[in-house]
Order: sequence, then structure tokens, then C-alpha cells
Amino acid sequence: MCSVHFITALAALAALAPNSGCRAQSTCTTNGWFGPNCKYQCHCAGSASCDKVDGSCSSGCHPDWFGPACQYRRMTFSFTGGSWLTDTDDTTCNPWSTQSVTVTLDTPIPLTWVRLVVNDPEHLDQIQLSYQPSGSATQHNCPDLRKATIGSMTVDIPCPTENKINEVTLYGSGVTGLCSLYISGGRNVALKQAAYQSSHYTDAGRYTAYNAVDGTIYKGSASTTCSHTEPYTAAAGWWRVIFSQTVKITWFLIYNRDEWCCRDRLRRFTLTAQPESSTNTPYKYTDPGGTAQAIYTVVPSPRISFPVKQVSFVSASSDKIMTLCEVFAFGEIDCAVGRYGLRCEGQCNCADQASCFVHSGGCPSGCATGFTGETCSDCLPGRYGDGCDKFCNAACGGDNSCVRSDGTCSQGCDPGYTGRFCDTKCPTGRYDQDCSESCSSTCGGPDNACDHVNGTCTDGCDDGYQGHMCDKECEVGRYGAGCGESCSVHCAGSKNTCDHVTGHCDQGCDPGFQSLKCEEECPTGRYGQDCSESCSSTCGGPDNACDHVNGTCTDGCDDGYQGNMCDTECEVGRYGADCGESCSVHCAGSNNTCDHVTGHCDQGCDPNYESSKCEQAIGDAGGSGGGDGIIPVVIGVVVAVLVIAVVVAVFITWKRRWNRPKQQDSENGVDSNRKTGRHVFPLSKIHKSRSTNKNSSSKPVQILPAMINGGYEDSSEEEMDKDMQSHTYTNVLTGNTAVPVETLKTYILEHSADSHFHDQFSSIPMANSSPQTVGLAPENTKKNRYKNILPYDESRVKLQADHSKGQSDYINASFVKGYGEDSFIASQGPSDFILNDFVRMLWEQNVDRVVMLTNLVELGKRRCSMYWPSSGEEEFGEVTVKLLTTHVFAEYTIRHLRLSQSGKPARDVTQFHFTAWPDKSVPESPWGLVDFHQRVMSVPGAGPILVHCSAGVGRTGTFIGLCNLLREAEVTGKMDFRSTLWRLRQDRMHTIQTVAQYAYLHKAALVGLTVAGSTIQVKDMSAKLAALEGDKGDHSSARSYRHEFEAVVSACAATVSQSDAPDAPEAPEAEIVYQNNSALSDTRKDRLSDILPNPTFRPVLVAQVHKEDTYINAVLVPSLTQTSQDIVTQLPLPSTVTDFWRLVTQFNVGLVVAFDLDLASSDQSIGEFCRRARSNPLRTRATWWRRVPSQRAGWSRSIRSPSTRGPCQGQTTRSLR
Repeated sequence: MCSVHFITALAALAALAPNSGCRAQSTCTTNGWFGPNCKYQCHCAGSASCDKVDGSCSSGCHPDWFGPACQYRRMTFSFTGGSWLTDTDDTTCNPWSTQSVTVTLDTPIPLTWVRLVVNDPEHLDQIQLSYQPSGSATQHNCPDLRKATIGSMTVDIPCPTENKINEVTLYGSGVTGLCSLYISGGRNVALKQAAYQSSHYTDAGRYTAYNAVDGTIYKGSASTTCSHTEPYTAAAGWWRVIFSQTVKITWFLIYNRDEWCCRDRLRRFTLTAQPESSTNTPYKYTDPGGTAQAIYTVVPSPRISFPVKQVSFVSASSDKIMTLCEVFAFGEIDCAVGRYGLRCEGQCNCADQASCFVHSGGCPSGCATGFTGETCSDCLPGRYGDGCDKFCNAACGGDNSCVRSDGTCSQGCDPGYTGRFCDTKCPTGRYDQDCSESCSSTCGGPDNACDHVNGTCTDGCDDGYQGHMCDKECEVGRYGAGCGESCSVHCAGSKNTCDHVTGHCDQGCDPGFQSLKCEEECPTGRYGQDCSESCSSTCGGPDNACDHVNGTCTDGCDDGYQGNMCDTECEVGRYGADCGESCSVHCAGSNNTCDHVTGHCDQGCDPNYESSKCEQAIGDAGGSGGGDGIIPVVIGVVVAVLVIAVVVAVFITWKRRWNRPKQQDSENGVDSNRKTGRHVFPLSKIHKSRSTNKNSSSKPVQILPAMINGGYEDSSEEEMDKDMQSHTYTNVLTGNTAVPVETLKTYILEHSADSHFHDQFSSIPMANSSPQTVGLAPENTKKNRYKNILPYDESRVKLQADHSKGQSDYINASFVKGYGEDSFIASQGPSDFILNDFVRMLWEQNVDRVVMLTNLVELGKRRCSMYWPSSGEEEFGEVTVKLLTTHVFAEYTIRHLRLSQSGKPARDVTQFHFTAWPDKSVPESPWGLVDFHQRVMSVPGAGPILVHCSAGVGRTGTFIGLCNLLREAEVTGKMDFRSTLWRLRQDRMHTIQTVAQYAYLHKAALVGLTVAGSTIQVKDMSAKLAALEGDKGDHSSARSYRHEFEAVVSACAATVSQSDAPDAPEAPEAEIVYQNNSALSDTRKDRLSDILPNPTFRPVLVAQVHKEDTYINAVLVPSLTQTSQDIVTQLPLPSTVTDFWRLVTQFNVGLVVAFDLDLASSDQSIGEFCRRARSNPLRTRATWWRRVPSQRAGWSRSIRSPSTRGPCQGQTTRSLR
């Protein structure tokens, strides 16, 4: 009887209760739903809408849901270790070091799968999972722990259990990085399925069976959202849902109509889960009764083991009514093997044809060949086709991707190719991306063909051009095919330039040459520029020939003429060939003049002589003549006149010097620069000692210790506020400018004299287009030391702002990227106004190394304020700075500081203070800065290195550039100076401020390469010396020692001071004076012509006697802690003994160490500068020296002042040790 009623009712219900969710529509338009026919409900956070196609939520999932399309119920649990694991916030992670967590489920259910989120991918494989069944005290491990990674920080772990689970435990080292745990309760497989009931309550058809699966949960009295059968029927009311395909159900959640009239109708209901196959026994559950519930939770345990086709509810109430407001059946669709997804629409693409996770498509075994992505559903780049088994054309652009359906290149083509499939090369004459570029018009061949990819000319270049793309003219001095011809060395100009195509000399020919290529000498009788000059008519020889270049007569001169060009008559008293004859002494006149050609006496003869040359005495045709006795008298008179002139001149000079006011004598004293230890003398007191130029001026010149910056005058940082050169900004750096380290020396030498460094420097804009709005804000302008040196907004250092304390986040400092892992902060030097902010930056940025490249005061102006105490400790705002130690060296000082803040651990900071960088210049030598750099990098640190000078750009950029270049050389074997400059200026404007600093950086980089790895510790010294001396006798170590020495010498040759740019100013007059003194006037003062002192480090002697020379072949050399500690000089020559002792006395020398004195007896070039006997003092002008006995070997010095009071008055004695 019951079966008849069931069939009849089922037929009627097909018409009475149609499922409204089955209306066909292609695109869902209903808010809160997605998918075909709006079949799936959105579960987005904040009740936001989801994507209408795939259900994704841009706002994230509602806290009760997670997983693909937010369709999986998140089972809640309790956890005693804090809220970080229960807050569903994937950014809050395990704050403890614990490696185990246990959670207790609020609703015990059989496990299906869980999802873990971590903060480090390494943790994903370091977490294990176990569980504790309800009613059991035993932990069980998952039987088959397979994992599928979803993204980089998320992993899904299936762990199906038969019975309900009470606790889940995660353990392993990866738990320290755990952020979130999601336990899946399955998805609602009953939603919008076909629903039926035994009858409808007669109320306009509003209580249909579909109401219980429409996704609307009953709220209050809105009873029309529930299903409702007719009351008091003959049979009990029932409700049924039939699934469109079989499902696997884990548990049920049933919403009752919770009103006074109706809640008891569901008591003692029976729930039946019916299998599709009759071979399985249906699952049946009967409510035990008791108090009616608003929500019933039914958890089968053990779980339902078979795929379910339908679920039915039967009422046990006395009024026979079945009322259901919403039925949730949580589980998963029973997809066929190899399928996944909400509708089993996805195809698994797992390696080894393994199955994938039904909920996500994730593959524990990894993706099959050709597939990629979280669900292994995307083709790998370079593949296409349904099975990702076809290959995109190799010329497809980007990552070689193409459209999966037909192989069309989706990202365009690689350079040199075109067409839909990128299978066509660019036509002849075109190349590059989209064939948009034309081959160079100077490519060789009839059609200027070039490589379709990179534009390299395939048939060589037209005459006069070179390079891969034939876009470069021949270098200066070359021309023709392949630039294989050299311009004539006789082309005019400093570099013998000629037309790069024809070889014609652009600027004409050097003097003495003619023709278009200047290959022909001037014809005989012509010389000079353009052969425009005629040889002198008095040149000797039949055709008056002369040198074609300078007009020098090649065959001597005609009689009576002399000089290179035979254009000068013989001097008075000479005549004939080469002016080799003397006029007769008997020619009349005071000068015994005669004709310069013939020798004939122009004014006749003295009395008693005759003939044309007055050689014949009258009356004595062959006598010797009695006039010869007058010659000694004439010579004697001449000598007497010269002696008198010299004596008078000396007397006048001495008299003037002696009568000079005494106050002037003090001006002759040495002004010792305590900073450098080098002596500079007043301009008015130093004179040129000698000159060979008869037109030279007697104007006194200053002897300076060095040329300024090797030929450059650097910009002072005080001038930063002036307008600086502007450039058009570009954010693209083209061309390869890297220099292999093995050719760096040659590169520097080749370009030190041309404009290469200047051109490279000028090609990089001083600043990019990034905004500097924060630095320009009115409240921050007073914090900038220079108004036009500002940090970019995007790279500036941001302090922790606290407006209640008047602390903003602004400071004029920038983060600057290093090469590799190193990072820097480039900052201006602090002023008094921002001292506290500067120290606060050190604290907040965890700075442990500070590099300071300026002195506090330079040229009388404050460059930086002290941010450390001179002793003890000092407070700077909330940070206390304590000076621990100070170590002073010749060119830098190292200070160890300790920073502390109330209630926080103290931190140590090492400050490296380079003190030898002159203002408006660069250091004379790069060796000191490289030694300083090695000191900085030898101290390990965890935080960024803070580098500052005054403005934080010029010296600061040079130092950071050196760090980056040496690191680049270590990694790549190359140094790219131009790219380094460009990258620095992307982070901070004006870094490396001048061409001089840019050129200096090259030299410092070369020295840095040379000395890399050469520093050894004292404890290793013995082993190092043993290796250098070659203990095994094979001299291999000795060769290494020699190579090391040669490398240093080679680096010195490339880093000496010299002009580094074509527009460098001429050398100062001081250096010219030195050159004149040493090279032109008195070469006897140099023992060897190629061993000369560097003018920068040469001690300058005081001229105590008028026109006394200030030059000596000696140099001041530094020690570890002082810049001018010692003097190195040659053994005195006989002519420089006085200068030697002037050096000793004027520079207060306390110890003289001499070598090779044993050679003095056999080497006459060694002057006697000390007497071995104890008597017979050595006299050197106004100074005597004698050896005297002493407890310690020494010398007694007696200086006699120039006075008239006697030889023993005004005398001082000093012992030299």
C-alpha cells in the first residue's frame, strides 16, 4: 500500500514541485550566485559578490568557508595557544618556537582533507599530521600523507578517516612557520538538487520541497522559506532530494522551523541515505527524540562508505507533517577517476597518470609532462594543444608562450621574426623587434644586408666604417676598407686625423708635405706649411737645398752666413765658410770688422798694415807683426771688469737683504700645515733660482706641494646650492660598457688623456624624474643642508614618526642598492638642527658601520656636526652615544661607539672616518682610500652601511661605487663604471658629483683589484714569509712574490697624478718651477735622471741666501699614524751636501740612516756629508758639522748666523740622535 502511494505522489510531485534551480541560462546574473544556471552560491567575505563564472572572491572567503571558489565548509576548532591559528588571517603566524600544535574540533566529523598556510616555503615539507578519534586517547598518523602545493605558501593534505575525529595535531620543525589551519567539512552537494515531498501545504504553492535546498537559511518567522507537507494525511509526510550524480557524504546539517507551532514536527525524524546500487545497504538514522532542536547535526560514524544517490526524511509527528527549512549534505561529488572540480569538469594531468585531488585538481605526484600550474591545467611555456604535446615556434616572444588552441604566438615574436606563428624572418634590410629597424646604410654589399635579429652587417662595412652594425666611423688615424689603412703620419693635427673614407687629410698636411694624403715631400727648394716657403738663397750647394719640413739648409751655408737656415750673417769679427775665419786684428775700427763673406776689412787697415784683409805689414811682407803683445792686456782688462761687476752685484744684494726689516724674516718661516704635514711657503719669499730663458720674468712664484687634483678643480660641497648642469633624463641604459678586469689598467691609460671619462660622466643625468615631494615640503626644507640635494620619495629613508614628540619621518638620506646582497644608506652630514634625527636613523635602521668621508670643518666652513662625544657619553634625543675607543691612523680614524635606548639592548657601531679627502679635490693617491675600504669591509655587519660626507653625493657616491665595482669584479670578472654611475643616480641624485671623482674611481678600482686578498694577519706572518722565500727551493713562491711586486708597480704607473680629461687646466706654475729647477737649470742635483720626487710630497727648502735653490731630490713619506713621518732622499752628491744639511736642520730631523757609505771611497759621485775624524769640521756655507763623542751616537751642529760679531757669536748647538 505504501509503495502505491509513493509512486502516485512522485508522479504528482513532478508537476507540483518543479526545481526552480533548473531554469536554463548561459550566464548567471543573480547576485550572490555563479556558474551555469546560477547553480553555486557565493561565500565571499562581507557578503561581497563573486565572479559570475568561477566564483572567485576578490575580498577573500567568508570566515565559515574556504577552498576553491570558497565552497568548502571550514570546521571550527578551539586552540589554547592564541588567536593566530583561529583568526583565519593568513598573515598572523606562530609567534613561538613551538614545533607542535593541537586543536579540538567543535563538531567532531570524519576527516577528509586539510589546508595549511606557512610563511616560508621550506616549512611545507617539514610538517606532519596526526589525529585522535572521538572516544579514544590514541594519536594516529595519516595513513597516506600526500601533499599538493597550492601556490608557494599553501599545501593541501588529504587525510580521510572512517570515524569522527576529536583532535588534530600538527608537528615538526615547519610548525614554527605555521600561519593558518583549515579543516575541510566538505561542500554542500545538496544545493539546488532536485527535491520532492509527499504533498504541498495549500498556501499558494509557497512551501515547495525546493525551499529546503535553495540556499536560504530560515530566519525567524519567514516560514515561506521552508518546505511544508499537508497535515493529517493518511501516511507520514516525507521529503526527498535526488542528486544529479552520486555523491560522497560526510555529515548533515538540518535547519528546523524553530517556531512554537512547528518545532516539534521534526522530532524522531528518520533520515535515509540511499545508494545507487542495490548491493549496498542504505544508511539510516533516527532522531532519538527529546527536546526539539533548531539545528540538527547528523554525523555518520563510521562514515557512509558508498556513493549516495538520494537522501530522504520521514516525519514521525502525530500530525504527519514534514517541515524542513534547509538541508546541507556536506561531502564531495563522486567524480570519475581522472576528473575533478565542482561538476567534475576538470581533467587531471598528474605525472604517471596518478589521480588528483577532487576539490582542487592538485597533483601530489606533480604535473604530467608539458603541464604546469596549481591544478596542472596550463601548458608549460613553449607548448600548446589539448595535451600540451605540441611545441610553440622557438621564435615566439616573451616566455615562448603561444595560444593553446592553435599555436599562435601570444606575446609577439622574438626580434628578427614576424608572422602569426613567428616563423618568418624579417625581409632583407630589416631587423629587430617586429622588423621595425632598418639595417645600417653603411652595411656592405649591394643591398645593405644585415642579420635579421641583431642588425649585424653580414657583408662587412662600407669603406670608412666599422663595428658589428657598421655604425661607427673608423677610429682617429684609420680609414678605408675595414679601417685597415692608417692615415699618413704627416696629416696635420695632434692625432694625424684624416677622412675616414678616403684617407684625405682633413686639416691639411704637416709642414714639409703635400698631396691629398700628405704622402709627398715638398719639391727641392721648397719647405714648410703647404710647401709655401722657399729655401734660403744662401743655403749651400748648387740648388740651395733645404730640409722640406723646417727649411734647415742641408748642404751647409754659403760663405759668410750661418744658422740652421743660413739667414744670419757671421757675427762681427768672423767671416767665410761656416764663419770659421776671424777678421784680421789689424782691420781698422774698434771691433776689427770685416766683410762677412770675403774677410776684407771694411774700414781699411790699422797703421803699418795693408792688403784687402790687412794681413801684410808695410815693409814686412812675411813678419809676424808686433801687435801680438796686446792680447794678454785685453784679456786681463776683460777679466778685471767681470770680477768687479760680480763683487759689486754680490755686495748690493747682501746689503739689501741685511737691511731688510726684521719682520720680513718671519715671513720666510715655514707654515706647516698640521693636517697634512707638508710645508707651503709664502709667494713673495720664494724665487726661481736660475733660468735659461733670457726673456723670463723675475716675478716670484709660489712653490706648491702638489697640483690641484691632478689637473682638475673639484666642486666644493658648499657650492651645492648653485645651479648644476642638467641633463635630459632617461631610465634606459643602452650599450655594454663593462671592462674586463685584466684590461682595466690599459683602459685607464688609454683614456686618461682623452675625453672618454668626461663623455661617459656627462652621458648620465645627475638626477632622474622621480619626485622629491617630501624633501621639498616647507616643514622639511630646513633639514636639507643643500637646497637642491634631495632624496627621491621612493628611495628615501623613512624614520619612525611620533608627532606627539615633534618627530617626523623625514631625513635627507637614501637607500642605495649594492651589488649583490650589500646595501647602503647615503646620507648628508648632519647639521646641529638634525643631530637627533641622524642618530635616530642609526638606531632605527640597525646601522652597525658608518663611513664618514668629510672633516668637521674644511676651508673654515662647517661641513658636518659631531654626532659622537669627544669622550664619555652624550644624549641625542632618546638615544645615548658612548665613545668606547678611538684609533688614529695617518689618513683615517676608527671609533667604536655604543648606542643605547632606555629599556632596549645596547648596540655597537664602528665609525670609519676618512680624514685625507681634500675639499674641492680628490685624494692625491687612491691607495689610502683602498686601504680604508678594506678596513671597512673587514668588519662584519648585519645592517646597511651608512655612508656620508657633507651633501652625501660626491665622496659618498665615489665610495659606494668602489664597493659595488669590486664586488662586481669578484662575481663577473668585469667592471661597468658607467652602469654603476647610472644605478647610483637612480637611488640618489648627483652621486659621484664630478668628472674628477669619476676618473679617480677608475684608479681606486684598479688599486682595489691589485691589493685584493693581500692583507694578512700578524699571526700568519711567519707562514707568509716562508712561502714568499720559497722553502722548497723551487722558486715558485718567489715568482709569486715577484709577480705581486710587479702588479703593484704596474698599478702605480696607471694611478699617478695626471690630467684625466682633455679640458683639465694647465699645471700650476709651481710645478713648472720645479721642472725648470730640476730639468733645465741644475740637473746635477739628481743622481739619476729617471728618479725624481713627486712634487706633491717633496720637501721645499727655505731659501736663506738670495737665490738659494729650494729644490732637493727627496720625498716625505707617511707612517702608520702620521702623514709625513719620514724623509727619503738620495745620498748627497758633492754639489748637494749643503742642501742635504739644510734639509736636516729645516725639518728638525732627529735620526739619519745612510746606506752604501762604504762605497764613498771608490764612488766620487757620493759627496762627503759627514767627517769620520773628530777634528776638522765640515763647512757648508754658514753651517759647520763635526763628530763629537756622546753616550748615544749623534752629531753636534753649530750654526753660524750671518753677522759681523765674529765667528763664535750667535752660535747654537743641538745634538741629533
